[in-house]
Amino acid sequence: MSYNDALSVKYGLADFVTFFCFGAVNTYLLISGYVNIDAKYKPSRIMQLWIEVVFYCLIITAISAIILKRPITGTAILKAVTPIIHHEYWFFTRYVLLFLLMPIINAVAHRMSKKCYRVFLAVVYVLFCLVAPIIKKYTDIDIFLLKGGYSTVWFVAMYMTGAYFKLHFEPKKKRKTVYLLGFTVFSLLLYLDNEFIPAFVKQYRNMEISSVLSADTYSSPFTVLAVVFVLLLFINLDFGDKAKNFICAVGPLTFGVYIISDNPIIRKNIISELPKFIDRNSGNLMVIWIILFAAAVFISCLLIEFAVQLLFGKIGVRRMCDKICLLLANLFKKIPPIYNLYFADLVNSCGVKDTK
Repeated sequence: MSYNDALSVKYGLADFVTFFCFGAVNTYLLISGYVNIDAKYKPSRIMQLWIEVVFYCLIITAISAIILKRPITGTAILKAVTPIIHHEYWFFTRYVLLFLLMPIINAVAHRMSKKCYRVFLAVVYVLFCLVAPIIKKYTDIDIFLLKGGYSTVWFVAMYMTGAYFKLHFEPKKKRKTVYLLGFTVFSLLLYLDNEFIPAFVKQYRNMEISSVLSADTYSSPFTVLAVVFVLLLFINLDFGDKAKNFICAVGPLTFGVYIISDNPIIRKNIISELPKFIDRNSGNLMVIWIILFAAAVFISCLLIEFAVQLLFGKIGVRRMCDKICLLLANLFKKIPPIYNLYFADLVNSCGVKDTK
């Protein structure tokens, strides 16, 4: 997209909306930290997610072969059953590593005082969001291996931030407007710094400039502050019983939405092509059509995931994963540090005796 396009109503509005959504991944990581810091650790959970990823990869590969009339190769099958090794899903790959680190992170987080924790996060974000982008800008060295917010290092930082708010933050109901305003302001600053200002300067001053702090949108300080305000906003919202039940029912299904929509075949043939189709046929209403199509894709994937979870429930995937992890627990019971960190909660929740 050219600088002229960035300043047009059609593309400028689409960019504006997009930058307000850039914090979705970081928000998920914050919520993971907030929810899991006090939760029982069950290694069987990541095994269930891996089975689900493989299931979708195999099904989508088979369906695409039929529709596109392409043979299913051994390479395609290998990629489908080993998505992590082949980096088919970058987020899931990083999240698996984060999940394996969660017991250690949780133990460290619980042992830090509020003051120590706050100082730790301040130092982390000064280094990651201020020092790192400046060094990368002028030396092209990713000194902390953040990979623009796509690394496990960044995932750990966001997880620990969410955990901090669960352990040490007291909700203040009267500040909901402040939190909403904070999200809006910092999302707007991200858009201005990364997209609008460089385009404006190029168009009207004929100068090439690029953002320093927002070159990597995931690890931008504006993105971090925006998603923190989102977390604080939802922590302070009062939900009725029906709303809570709805959120608890739909929330777990969103993982399936990600797995389907980010599948390489779906992404190449549908997700990447939809914006091009909309661009050619929607005129200045492009952003509205993008939102409508995004909602349609989300709801469709949600319904598919609901059906898959019903199928998994009938098959007993969760029970199977629990049994496999209990067998692993028996193997590691003679190594107390590993057993206590990774398997004790699962053993206790399953009511298994004499495993230690």
